[in-house]
Amino acid sequence: MNRRRLNPRLRIQFVGLLMLLGMVALGLRLWWIQVAHGAEWTAQIRGGAQAMVGIPSVRGEFKDPAAVRTSRHHQRDAERCEGARHHPDC
Repeated sequence: MNRRRLNPRLRIQFVGLLMLLGMVALGLRLWWIQVAHGAEWTAQIRGGAQAMVGIPSVRGEFKDPAAVRTSRHHQRDAERCEGARHHPDC
């Protein structure tokens, strides 16, 4: 029943070594994804599409105290911005 315990200093060094190995593994995985296979990910991103979809608020339009609408994306804005991917208001 009496088990010998490791020296506390040795246990701390062991935990530190495990943390260092984990950081090295994460660094290698990051390098593998971003550097070694970066061109593949870039090609996938450029081939994808992005669309802005206006969803009206359940509570209606948001207005400031001067009764000026503060929210931009409503149904008519979505129709106006339908084909304009890089328009600053869309």
